Amino acid sequence: MRKSGRGTPGGPGSGLKPLNIWHMSFRLAWSDLVHDRARLLASISGVGFAVFLILIEVGFLNGIYDTQTELVYRLDGDLFLINRLKDDILPTRPFERARLHQASGVTGVRSVHPLYMNEFTGVWKSPGGGHSHVILVLALDPADDVLKIPEVQAAKAALQLPDTALFDLRSRDLYGRPAVGDVAELANRRVRLVGTFEMGPSFRNDGVAVMSDSNFLRYFPDPVTGRPDPDAVEIGIVRLEPEADLHTVRQSMDKLLPNDVAVLTADDFAGRIRTFWSVYQPIGIIFGLGAAIGFAIGVTICYQVLFNDISDNLPQLATLKAMGYTDGFLSRVVICKALMLSLLGFLPGTLLGLALYNSLEAWTGIRMWLTGPRAAMVLVLSIGMCVLAGRFAARKTRTADPADLF
Repeated sequence: MRKSGRGTPGGPGSGLKPLNIWHMSFRLAWSDLVHDRARLLASISGVGFAVFLILIEVGFLNGIYDTQTELVYRLDGDLFLINRLKDDILPTRPFERARLHQASGVTGVRSVHPLYMNEFTGVWKSPGGGHSHVILVLALDPADDVLKIPEVQAAKAALQLPDTALFDLRSRDLYGRPAVGDVAELANRRVRLVGTFEMGPSFRNDGVAVMSDSNFLRYFPDPVTGRPDPDAVEIGIVRLEPEADLHTVRQSMDKLLPNDVAVLTADDFAGRIRTFWSVYQPIGIIFGLGAAIGFAIGVTICYQVLFNDISDNLPQLATLKAMGYTDGFLSRVVICKALMLSLLGFLPGTLLGLALYNSLEAWTGIRMWLTGPRAAMVLVLSIGMCVLAGRFAARKTRTADPADLF
């Protein structure tokens, strides 16, 4: 007859503390994993592939957000004025320049600067008579230094010359590779390249050019009158005095300005763009669903790996039950094994994902960044999918019957 007080580890009446039980579970799970190296490698490969799938879908989704919000964080301002109906960075809804003059009168505002943009009629023809392609054109007063791009700031004197522009070297190859001094065509007019910079395309535009506001108004006059229209501003860039409180100034501007414009911080502006692409655009929804499907595939793969392992080891599990180990203890072993697989599979899956990130960025120009928080999120998803699969697979341990040993 068994003496009370000690019991078999994990069994009824066990005197072990929960921490010790989990420690024993981890040790047993690890021993089982490394016992069959070929099975371990196959299991890690399966989980790593699932991590890779999640990483790619998350990478594309964040690539949309990063490229669409890139310009917001390149603008040197504390607050931004946009049309209240504007929900993306690209030129779709300008507002009246008079709003900038009104905003400049608010206490705490140091200066307000307009940014003009054109996408739909900005047709670029490469030097040497190449094909024509639409290009995104950004225009500003070069003296304002509102773009935090060193090459643009260094070329502000050259940009003030007539018929000049800067070209984004990270634009897609369909524009060719124009160099400084080349003469191209923009909106059916000759334009001379006086410099280059690097920013990159997005999911909507393939290339970017920068020019002065005075040149922009000549190249892109009002389509109705045919005359330059300085009143159609796409983004107003507001700089505050050093001692000004951003929240207070923003509230003052909200009260002063009509409701046809919105006053936003950079993070608010970027958040509005992310919402637009994640909720209202099919491509954002597709990649979001892709990440969810990748997670489901990962759960399926991990479940199959653990289920097969349990099925192959039912006699051993039945032996443990005969020794007094409970279903709960065996379930903990499976969960521990799932957790280990998630950690072991995360590294190769991430390395493979990073390699593809670099290839895709070099090929498409779309930024594919794996930041620390994003890697942590994928790790949490990896752990979640494996532990979830482990909980489902652990039900199989209940079918291990000691009676089958005899």
